[in-house]
Amino acid sequence: MLYFIITWTCLTIVLFLLGINLLRICKADCFDRRGDRALAAIWLGIVGVALLWLAVSLVLPLSPLIGWGVAIALAVLSLFSQQTRREIVAYKSIISPRSILVFLSLQLLVAILTTQQIVWFDTGLYHLGSIQWLSKFGAVYGVALINPKFGFTSSWFAFSAPLIPDFVGNRVGAIANGFVFLIAVIHWIITLTRLLKNQARLPDWFYFVYAGILIGVYFVTTFTGSPILISFSPDVSVNFLIGVIAWTILFIYQIKSVSINSICHRIIPLLVACGTVAIKLSALPLLPATLLFYSGVKPVKFQRLFWGIALIILLLLPVNLVAIKTAACPLYPSKFMCLDLPWSVPAESTKEEAGEIQFLGELAQEKSGILQVILAYWKLLDDNEFKIIILLLALSLIFSGLIIKNSSGEKWLILIGILGMTFIITQSPLLRFGIGYFIVIPSLFIAEVGQIQLSKIQPLINQKQLRVQLRRSEKIVPLVLLFIAGTIAVQNDVKSRWLLPADLPTAQVIKRKVNDVQYAYPRNWTVKCWKYPLPCAHVPVHNVKLRDPERGIGGGFVNTKSGQKYLD
Repeated sequence: MLYFIITWTCLTIVLFLLGINLLRICKADCFDRRGDRALAAIWLGIVGVALLWLAVSLVLPLSPLIGWGVAIALAVLSLFSQQTRREIVAYKSIISPRSILVFLSLQLLVAILTTQQIVWFDTGLYHLGSIQWLSKFGAVYGVALINPKFGFTSSWFAFSAPLIPDFVGNRVGAIANGFVFLIAVIHWIITLTRLLKNQARLPDWFYFVYAGILIGVYFVTTFTGSPILISFSPDVSVNFLIGVIAWTILFIYQIKSVSINSICHRIIPLLVACGTVAIKLSALPLLPATLLFYSGVKPVKFQRLFWGIALIILLLLPVNLVAIKTAACPLYPSKFMCLDLPWSVPAESTKEEAGEIQFLGELAQEKSGILQVILAYWKLLDDNEFKIIILLLALSLIFSGLIIKNSSGEKWLILIGILGMTFIITQSPLLRFGIGYFIVIPSLFIAEVGQIQLSKIQPLINQKQLRVQLRRSEKIVPLVLLFIAGTIAVQNDVKSRWLLPADLPTAQVIKRKVNDVQYAYPRNWTVKCWKYPLPCAHVPVHNVKLRDPERGIGGGFVNTKSGQKYLD
């Protein structure tokens, strides 16, 4: 846990410095409260550094030395701006021993939760493998030939790679997802405080409801057999960032002192959306919504639209380049725009990977008619998770008509929700891929109702007495949090994690050699590679050899199967 706390503290400082500088460059004055501005800076820093490290992986391995070195160097450079330094100094007034104690207590509580043993299937199957490749070699030519899932490009794996030094050995925990969860909890507590002090705006109400649902869901699932929070799954960060984008849009419309048509602050949701798409393609629905938001409507400003598209292409270029380098397909596992290169993934492998994550795509490949599609969805109704999806969809559609549209901000959230739900249901109807889309509209509805109802009962509350009680609570809460964290930390099953997280499961593998490639693969499908030394495949591999024998596995792999086109 100590390793997590030290890493998270350093991350918070570096991301805050980088994010504050980005907000200054974008002239994003819509965040008029220091707490909101600091949170926006950290969220922006998360997606920015993840994308930066992914770009670095094209030329350098993402070792802790290189990853942290690049991030710290940029953070130091940001301090050369006098305006940035002045803004950072202003935060001294809100930093107190009490706030530091709360921060450390929350870190300890989240560390206790997320240093448990990782058992998430996909993390053992390919998440940790992808992170290891990035950490030791960067983006590797043809690595998808070893395991087709290594072709899935995610800046979240790049974000995680420098956070796992060699000295931790097999004691790897959910350090990246834990950090996002920590920031989300801190953000939620700040909004809760504002609600209690009667200082909350609509964005605060929205985030309080939205993040409260997500935090509750992820917390409860940690007591199940396979919690997604305790993993390196990109889905966790994507779902929280969906809410952050919606929160930012509402903020822009709430601040009357800032011109709605100002191009500067409207770029923030688009920047975060691009960074979220780089984490996982399930965030694609965010792009059209935030692009239109940036461009403006009534009328659409085509010059902004052009520059917005150019920005998307530029920011997502590292994702495409890494995908080309690892699998020869810029949109892997889609075969669209795939290149015929020596390290191209066989067409059947690409089709199989696409079929696993694309519900309608698989039906389309089978040339199914409309009746077959309807029947396929009808069969899904037997699944409890799909029933929840349909329920949330119905509630979202009903609430969309009931939401008080007193500004255009709500319309953008409705657009994000509808686009996202449509995408998830048609592509891969699993709630974990996009639960954020399904709770955006209900959260907005509850937020508006809550804000209205509180305003009605506000005159009945003794404000003076309430303020006195809150001041007393502010003094007691940090000590209570520390007491709870300390009590849990001394339990026998937690003591072993005081320094480092729990050990990963043991990999049972078979060693093989194909051509000049020595590799290993699990003894059966229920056993994953986890952090077994590279290269480790998920099944026996064939027709693969080293691309550059002198450089070894770091030089990449090529397909030796001759006389056949791999991209049909």
